[in-house]
Amino acid sequence: MSSRHSDLEHSQIDWERHFNPRVAVPNSDQIMGERKRMSALIRGRRPFVAALRYGEATRSTLDVFPAETSTATLVFIHGGYWRAGAAHDNSAIAEHFCDAGVAVFLVNYTLCPDSTVPESCSSWDKRSVGSKRMAATTGHPPIMYTYVVSLRAHILLQCFWHPTRA
Repeated sequence: MSSRHSDLEHSQIDWERHFNPRVAVPNSDQIMGERKRMSALIRGRRPFVAALRYGEATRSTLDVFPAETSTATLVFIHGGYWRAGAAHDNSAIAEHFCDAGVAVFLVNYTLCPDSTVPESCSSWDKRSVGSKRMAATTGHPPIMYTYVVSLRAHILLQCFWHPTRA
């Protein structure tokens, strides 16, 4: 038996089960609900600036969690299997980074089917410029780390760091 399979050998359900955590993980709704609950708690007790615009699209925004004395900035790009997720659902990660002196920028972006990968890559320049501009404007250091948790975010990051964009 070959370890290589054609796309025709897999149904849409197979693809969803293999690549969509909301299908593959039986209690994913419970897990995501807890993450959202924790994020709401953090947003209620930490200072932050919501929905700073970096582009024209509705979801072209950053949520900024400043650190008291910032030594760096973390740019977080959420996952969601190309079709779901938002910056505010991931605010819980900000607490420990901010306590350690790292400001956190949570990035929203246009999801499928309202955006294609090439469109996302071409708009990445706005995200990077927006993040750098926000860092400078809000007094955060230009040392930036990027944390991605999805395939799309990884592809976008590759577009961002491509040598022709340097």
